[in-house]
Amino acid sequence: MLGEALDAIGAHYIAHHQHFAPAAPDEEWLEVAGRESWVVLTRDKHIRRRPSELEAFQAHKVTVFVLAAGNASAAETADLVTRLYDKIQRLADQAKPPVMYSVTRSGISKPIKFK
Repeated sequence: MLGEALDAIGAHYIAHHQHFAPAAPDEEWLEVAGRESWVVLTRDKHIRRRPSELEAFQAHKVTVFVLAAGNASAAETADLVTRLYDKIQRLADQAKPPVMYSVTRSGISKPIKFK
């Protein structure tokens, strides 16, 4: 559903399943995302708390937007992302990776600070 919504607004994106196996370790795709300068949109709220994933995010200088809209349905997630897409693009263009934002129903956070 998110892919269809992004297609409808003409967004350019690469879906995880187009390049990686479903069970690919996050550290693997984070490395590729950093190398390719991809902007990551994920529902994995724990990415900033798992040491190996946080290390990969930082080492590979990735820009990440974490969808933290609780138990949002697929349709609600698609609506949220398409509604905020221009702002996501603007922030990503201005970002100095590694940087991570939280995306909630009320908007996008300031960059998350890490120790």
